[in-house]
Amino acid sequence: MFDAVLFDCDGVLLDTEMLALDLEVNFLKERNFHYDRLEFAQSFIGMDNISMRIKMAQDYFSQNNSAIPPTLLDEMWAARDDHFKEHLTAIPDAELSLNAWNRKKAVASSSKIDELKENLSKVGLADIVYPHVYSAQQVERGKPAPDVFLFAAKQLNVKPEKCLVIEDSINGIKAARAANMTVWGFLGGGHVWPDLKAQLIEVGASEIVHSHKALSEKLRTLNE
Repeated sequence: MFDAVLFDCDGVLLDTEMLALDLEVNFLKERNFHYDRLEFAQSFIGMDNISMRIKMAQDYFSQNNSAIPPTLLDEMWAARDDHFKEHLTAIPDAELSLNAWNRKKAVASSSKIDELKENLSKVGLADIVYPHVYSAQQVERGKPAPDVFLFAAKQLNVKPEKCLVIEDSINGIKAARAANMTVWGFLGGGHVWPDLKAQLIEVGASEIVHSHKALSEKLRTLNE
């Protein structure tokens, strides 16, 4: 049925979304830039940095009637990265899902390519997928545009319609569907909110899985 599985990274393999969410919302609040936690999660999880810059500049102007400070987001991301160095973990049993699929696979993420490789290496997952680790930094547009998924499929020499994507975010699901790929919603990360399952289904997830143990069993069955 599928020739390849494409895994998102943050919120699917790494429990970064939970770590980043509260830090970023609080960081901005201290600088008179306010987001509701759920609003921030729904808007920005899965989005690449360039798209975030554009949207947050608009939001900042709406709130403060002035241009966003030019270094604000870079300072926020630097604080986040420092936090990751101490607290980053893989989502439980992520290696089970990566190993369960014995055909072509890749990581396709909105994160920067060097951060992806560093973080995956830090938690012991890089060797399972390397060298097929791809970033929105390598394409013209980030999620919810389909570019990074189409790029990953091309590198694997697989047709988009023969790819299964594992995603945790609204933006990621939209990107996978725009790429004409089947996509399953993953709810095993620490950042998941009560309505996320329904929201992922609404934007195109064909199935929902709640843990890597469940996902690995499904992928193992697809191999047979």
